[in-house]
Amino acid sequence: MRLTACAGRGGMIDRMTGIEALADALASAHRGAAILGGADDVGPRNVKDAYLVQEAVLQRLEPGQRPVAWKVSPVRDGSDPLASPVPTAGVLASPAIIRANERLLLGVECEIAFRFGEAPRAQMTEAHDPLESIAEAIVLMELCITRLQDWSSASPMWRLADFQSHGAFVLGSGRSDWRAIDYARQEAELRVDGRTVARTVSGHATRDLAPLVAWTVRHCARRGMPLAAGDIVTTGTWTGLTAVRPVEELAAIFPGIGEARMRLEH
Repeated sequence: MRLTACAGRGGMIDRMTGIEALADALASAHRGAAILGGADDVGPRNVKDAYLVQEAVLQRLEPGQRPVAWKVSPVRDGSDPLASPVPTAGVLASPAIIRANERLLLGVECEIAFRFGEAPRAQMTEAHDPLESIAEAIVLMELCITRLQDWSSASPMWRLADFQSHGAFVLGSGRSDWRAIDYARQEAELRVDGRTVARTVSGHATRDLAPLVAWTVRHCARRGMPLAAGDIVTTGTWTGLTAVRPVEELAAIFPGIGEARMRLEH
């Protein structure tokens, strides 16, 4: 699908028309239409626009539904993290069987996510810490898929609008005493057909996940989509992005926390 830039870029009407056009194109790509080119001149101009596209795509894919899972990625330059609500249809329990289009498939990431037992308040006070609402830390495997034809050269704003290349979450086992985990020394392992293909110790970009989750609580509230009981926030890869293909059996293993498993099929 080819998009063209809207005339009169400076006006609010033209800006919103462009956002709606991007959302239409991405939603069509999710449903199997031709994938997008990802050209900078017709993509989201900034993070705010990318977030508006995300929200518009969600409403096209799942009208009237609120997201129950969020993907948040730390940024190394000290800027705010990047966040994406994801379609509920792609939030699956382990073990999961997923059909994947090799043309769109990027790979998998092994992550630690947090499930909220009750709705957190966005503001921290002496009487309330938003993180007290976390019920457990769980192992999560993310299948990464792109709707962008030239993903490797697409702008960061295109990737952000495309839910940061989200395909599916597979939620595994975990533990409720999440504060007791030594994230700075945590091991992570990815197995493909029983073979270890990636293993790290303290492989996360920040090694301190609590501030990332607290930021996400505030971010979701600011966007008018506050977290609720049962919602999931995942915090970025521990093993990098590992290329995979159908048909393979995949397992993410975090010793002392749990594991998640999926099978990829054509």
